[in-house]
This record gives sequence, structure tokens and C-alpha cells, in this order.
Amino acid sequence: MTNLSELSTSELRRLNSIKEEIEALRGQIDSIAGGIPAYEWPPLPKDDSRRKHDDLGRIAAYIAAPLALFSLFYAVAMRLTWPDVEKSPECWQTVGAVTVGAWVLLPPVWFWLEWVFFSKGQDAERLKHTHDLSRNIWIALVIVLAALLKIHFSHDSSG
Repeated sequence: MTNLSELSTSELRRLNSIKEEIEALRGQIDSIAGGIPAYEWPPLPKDDSRRKHDDLGRIAAYIAAPLALFSLFYAVAMRLTWPDVEKSPECWQTVGAVTVGAWVLLPPVWFWLEWVFFSKGQDAERLKHTHDLSRNIWIALVIVLAALLKIHFSHDSSG
């Protein structure tokens, strides 16, 4: 690494020129953002509730994503081990049914909790959009798991 004292005058001028260009760009970005410095964009509410909510949502995603992948790997492993799921050990069938049941129930409960208790001070449209995207992933996951594990949702009304 070169020290500044080892640079020639022309190299120092070039560095100063680059620094001035960066400052000019930073000023343009600040003016576009309504005077809010670029490193503080998007602006957060004064009480920082949006950051807290984003952190909570991020934590939920960091928990749900690996669990979803694990559930899919479990379902694929079970399907490869026992192509005829009905002939698999009953404990595996039970674990499969519990896995699908958890994925059917827990995400909507989380969406409700998030909407009712954790959305104070949040942009409602942004939260709805996030829920829409999450819902689509969640429904796809449940359908794929149910198909892999051959879970049948019967609606036989004969009792």
C-alpha cells in the first residue's frame, strides 16, 4: 500500500479530483432524497419502530427459510426412500403430516400477529405487499410438501 507522501503531485491532484467528484455525487444523491443523507435512506421514523419491525421480520425469515428447506429435504428424502408413502413406517407418515400441518397453521398465525401487534407505525401497503409475497411462497411450499408426502385432504361428508 502506498503512503500519500510517496505520491507524485499529479497523483495527489487526481485523488483530490476523485474526492471532489464523490462529494458532488453525494450532494446530488442528498438533493434527490430530499436532503436526507444517502446513508440514512430510506428515512426511518423518529421512534425507530420500522427498523425494529424490519429486524423482527428478518429474524422470522432467517428462521422460516431454513425450516422450509429442511422440510423440503425431509419430504424428498422420504419420497426417495419409500416411493409408496403408504408403505413407509407410520412414524414417518405422522412426522410428515405434522410437518405439513405446522406449515398450514403457523405462517397465517405469524401474519396475523405481525399485522395486529407488530405493525404499529409501519407502511401498511409495504406490509401487505410483503405478506402477499410470503403467502405465495407459503402456499407453494404447502402444496409441494403435500404432494411429496402424498397427504390427501379429503372432504368426504359421509362421516
